[in-house]
Amino acid sequence: MDLTIEQLKEMINKGNKIFTGISVEEGDLQNYDLYGCIFEGCTLGLNFSNSNLRESKFINSNLKTCYFAGADLSGSTIEGNMLCSTDFYRAKIDKVIFKNNYYHSNKLELRDLERMVKESL
Repeated sequence: MDLTIEQLKEMINKGNKIFTGISVEEGDLQNYDLYGCIFEGCTLGLNFSNSNLRESKFINSNLKTCYFAGADLSGSTIEGNMLCSTDFYRAKIDKVIFKNNYYHSNKLELRDLERMVKESL
């Protein structure tokens, strides 16, 4: 289901926490409180910088070009996603579960995420 960033923000502001199969190609969720949100089977191209994404889940999604710089992803699950041109610079990743993610055809490991946190695109 294609959504505009305004439609997604409206859903978030109404308290929705579970998003399945949505597509939001561009938009800004900078500094948003998205604690515990679940994004599964989604296509996202969003700016999540400095957002609270603690204990959130990104599962089997296309997160190409998402910007997570400075976001708090502590305790989150990032599994089965496409992460081409995704920026995690200075994100907080304490206790993150990171598995079966890909950059183009290369499978990424937790050490790759740790490197991405230290290096900006």
